[in-house]
Amino acid sequence: MAAGTSAGHLRKTILLPSQAWSICSESSRYFAWITVTTIGYGDWALTNDTSIGFNCAFILLTAVMFTFLAGKMSELAAERAEEVRRWTIYSQRQRPTEMDQGLLQKLTHTAVKGKHSRYSFLVEMLVHHELVQRIEVELIDEYFDLLDKNGDEDIDIEEMLSEAKRVSSFR
Repeated sequence: MAAGTSAGHLRKTILLPSQAWSICSESSRYFAWITVTTIGYGDWALTNDTSIGFNCAFILLTAVMFTFLAGKMSELAAERAEEVRRWTIYSQRQRPTEMDQGLLQKLTHTAVKGKHSRYSFLVEMLVHHELVQRIEVELIDEYFDLLDKNGDEDIDIEEMLSEAKRVSSFR
């Protein structure tokens, strides 16, 4: 084949060492990017030790970066969701007459003798705004009953100290 054939054919060239490194570096970056993005065309196979080393380092670095980026994006989404929930609660406080139909229906359904105590209203609002799940409240309520040894609906210092001793015995 001639040294200067048309663009669609292979071309025989002699490269200086600096040019070879440039092509090696570009090829390994291309290969690493295709590998990291899981495209994997299969059109290249690295044979140069330098390219293979660069590729391994690049893949490890980008895997760490992608993991960090995904974690950061999840964290930002969770923070945003929390801000929206807080704003919803805050706006409810500012305009309590604008209770939506779903909340009014839940409060009516869960009312005891047509009323809500402060505690039951608090629980319903926390559940409605998805800040807690009802099962979590029930478990905490059962824990309160466990701690309230004398049944007076209060937990006094002696009962808390008794629980602290019980818990420390498991450690």
